[in-house]
Amino acid sequence: MFCRHGVLAMPVVFLLAGAAAGSPAPVDLEAELGFGGWIVPGVWIPLRIEVAAHSAVDGELVIRTGTAQRPVSWRHPLRLGAGARQRLDLDVIIDDPREPVVLSVIVRADLLAERTIPTGALRAAEGIVIGVTDDAAGLEIVTDLPTRLRPAYLREAQLPVRWQAYEGVALVVVRDLQDSRLLPVQREALIQWVAQGGRLLVTGGESLMLQAPWLLDLLPAQPGVAARKVALPGLTGSGRPVPVIEIRPRPGVGTVAEGGTIAAAHWRYGRGVVTVWAFDPLTPDARAWPARRGLWSSLLEMRTQPAVASPDLGRVLPSSQGLSGRAQVGLAVLMVVYILVVRHALEHWVPARGGWLSLAAVTLIFAGVMDAFAVTARGSAIAGTQVTVIETMANLGSARAATYVSVVNPYGGTFRLQAPAGALLRPLERIPVTFLSASNHLSASAVGRGLLFESLQVLPQRAVARIVEHDGGAELTVRGSMGVRVESPVLFLRGRVYLLPDFVDELSVVLEPTKWEGLEARGPIPQDLRSQIRFAIYARLREADGLRDRPWLLGWVSDARPRVTLSDSSAVAALQLLVIEVETDS
Repeated sequence: MFCRHGVLAMPVVFLLAGAAAGSPAPVDLEAELGFGGWIVPGVWIPLRIEVAAHSAVDGELVIRTGTAQRPVSWRHPLRLGAGARQRLDLDVIIDDPREPVVLSVIVRADLLAERTIPTGALRAAEGIVIGVTDDAAGLEIVTDLPTRLRPAYLREAQLPVRWQAYEGVALVVVRDLQDSRLLPVQREALIQWVAQGGRLLVTGGESLMLQAPWLLDLLPAQPGVAARKVALPGLTGSGRPVPVIEIRPRPGVGTVAEGGTIAAAHWRYGRGVVTVWAFDPLTPDARAWPARRGLWSSLLEMRTQPAVASPDLGRVLPSSQGLSGRAQVGLAVLMVVYILVVRHALEHWVPARGGWLSLAAVTLIFAGVMDAFAVTARGSAIAGTQVTVIETMANLGSARAATYVSVVNPYGGTFRLQAPAGALLRPLERIPVTFLSASNHLSASAVGRGLLFESLQVLPQRAVARIVEHDGGAELTVRGSMGVRVESPVLFLRGRVYLLPDFVDELSVVLEPTKWEGLEARGPIPQDLRSQIRFAIYARLREADGLRDRPWLLGWVSDARPRVTLSDSSAVAALQLLVIEVETDS
């Protein structure tokens, strides 16, 4: 089958079973990579694997991709009894879809089975539009839009189980959804992805009345009575009535009306956008509407709010690390001892017969000691610095924690990074890396100065900040349940800052106009790391669309939940900045 541009449609499921001809396969593997056969390079995408064991298996599943120079692999323990089945929902990153993805089952260093998932440049997409629908048709229009997206029709079981795996998704369209087929983690992943800046469309028709309660709670309008025939000439290009269900918008949401009928409603949910259409755009008649192209374009162009933290923040972290003070003292002591021993040997041992052999022995002994010391010093030279931006999402009871880690490994050697459970950890450099057991724990053996890694997770956290105007001026109030002390907080708005007192959970301050300071008036940017990080965030808040012209509260905190650990390191510094978008009564 060919799609509209002649691109060969790829199969969704790849059967990876097999063994030598004439003998039963010890393990059967079924795998589905990406979304409906599409891969978005460089971002997290789901990999669903079904494993069936015909005999007991106690080993590991290894997934390999990348090039010989930059291999990337995932190692997952695999323990199954005879006749058992297991489903693995993993998330992987494919930097180059031209390189195959190889699955191997290894038991006690023996290769039990190995199969390849077909990949290729034709499977790469810039973004995905997911349609949750029983009818796999109607979204082909997105291939004709300038965004160059690709449609993927999925059922409930194929939806990601972690919100990070939606990273390459531009829009999720829900038309037919059987909530009983969704896992709780799949529901949570979809909700969290929307809150992180995703776009969700729930279409109308009779199915809108049958959606799950948790999904209806996301909508900017609630469904009313059953569908009725209404003319929508702006969409259909004619006065012929089409089925439209009544929707009741919530207060303050954006709506689109035609002929006195509310055809659509949308609102902001966290940093994302949720839209409901009172009509069904995927019916055969709707696919011929003249305004269909503009309808989908406007939906995909609907602006969401970007994250405050971006990978550019990692560039301000240190990219070099000197020897520790202990290592320098040890080196100095060894040098002094060596000089004293050699001097003693020259004065007392060398004149005697065979004295030069004694000197040679001393030199060899010290060479071994220095080599051992050098190995220890090289290990201590591995250092890491991390910065975390905890961005609280108002009224949602959660926060996005983005941690950027800079690892200095000037002499090489293996090191490990482990992020907390629920986070996904990835290198921002194209280096050889192995993920251990899960995608929040990796091992790397790269030589570099300032190797950057990113960890993303969602934390339960509630904090609401608000500025209220009254006759006496403006008052800032903060109410939350963060449980940490916010140090050196400031209120930031359009390049000006207002210094605030430290607080825990609650704060109430009357803002005096004369206490606002411009950043320029504060002089040059200090060179300490905290100031560099804070000013990098200031710059993003001033420049990024969707962030500027809003007040923000920033302050330093110490929270163990998003901390990334670095093994075999003598120096790990962690800085954490809390960022809260401040509501206003306007």
